[in-house]
Amino acid sequence: MFDKDIEIFQQACKDGAKALELNTDEIFKEPNIFTSFISACRGQEKAYLEVADPADLKKVLEDKLFEYNENVSAMNLVLF
Repeated sequence: MFDKDIEIFQQACKDGAKALELNTDEIFKEPNIFTSFISACRGQEKAYLEVADPADLKKVLEDKLFEYNENVSAMNLVLF
């Protein structure tokens, strides 16, 4: 993928968002991470929600990895 391809894609997204009267700032906000892990681990309905704090995501993933290693088999992974 080339920089020009990314520019063309982003412009097409902006044009589509404008046609639908959507906020392009929200669409291209960084980081743009959504997951169902955090809500499910907190006992809530499993729904894809925006990750407000990357530290929360890291903690949930580390806890899940620890749980997996205890119950299935050890995976020596490092999350960063």
